[in-house]
Amino acid sequence: SLGKSCARKLYFFLKGYETKSSKSYLVWGSAWHKIMDTWYKSTEQSEQKFIDSLREGINYYDDNIGDQEPDRLNNRDNLITAFRYYVERYEADPFKLVEGASEQGFQWPLQGTDYFYAGSMDGYIEWNPYGFLVLEHKTTSEYLSDSFIGQWEFSPQVTGYHWYLSKIHE
Repeated sequence: SLGKSCARKLYFFLKGYETKSSKSYLVWGSAWHKIMDTWYKSTEQSEQKFIDSLREGINYYDDNIGDQEPDRLNNRDNLITAFRYYVERYEADPFKLVEGASEQGFQWPLQGTDYFYAGSMDGYIEWNPYGFLVLEHKTTSEYLSDSFIGQWEFSPQVTGYHWYLSKIHE
């Protein structure tokens, strides 16, 4: 199952590389993804949906943070606070997560070549009247500044995800 969940981890395991603990910001970001994945997939009512989603993320965080000292931003309390703020603002999202389209890897053959375009996106949504759109959660260890935000004006990663969606929904 290691190869199915992450081909890169399987490759490193087979090469004999040791797994080191992840930095606190990576653990925090992965915990956030667990929260959001549970949130979007849940059919529960708001309070239970909140509890279940937060539990998934907190359990992941607690299981993976290890003995390291989290930095002042990427800690357990800020994970809870960030999700509370998210729910206050976006409790009733106007879109729906496409079933089976969460945290899925993909590959698409590039016509006339032996190559594939491949990736793994957080998910995609259907939002009427806009159609199918990429759902991409970005977490960072950086402070949010104008220059940091400015780098996202064009993202080849997200553009590639949109290209892939256009292919599967032609």
